[in-house]
Amino acid sequence: MPGADGWYINTLWYPDLQLPGSLKFVQDYKAMFGTIPQATTVYYVMSLGAAIQAIKQAGTTDREKIAQVARSGQLYWEDSPMGPFRWGTDGLPSVTGFIAQVQQGALVGVEEIK
Repeated sequence: MPGADGWYINTLWYPDLQLPGSLKFVQDYKAMFGTIPQATTVYYVMSLGAAIQAIKQAGTTDREKIAQVARSGQLYWEDSPMGPFRWGTDGLPSVTGFIAQVQQGALVGVEEIK
């Protein structure tokens, strides 16, 4: 929205994020759909990606073993669209955030928050 130009926001992802997983995600998404993804799309991908990573790390599709990996504190996704991502024993992720500024309707990265 034009009224948001100049605003700063805290975000977990933005389209020009220069991390390997983000660059691949944007490239693959654009190849499939002909456009860049919206920030909200990444949240769906992250949920699905967490499940895929848990299955890979468990080495099985057994639900109980997948759940054990998911709650082990060892569930990790190195090249996620949001950068390296680890889930804790409580099932919550530990994430890096970013400050972005709205410039002419686009999010432009300003700073990484650790």
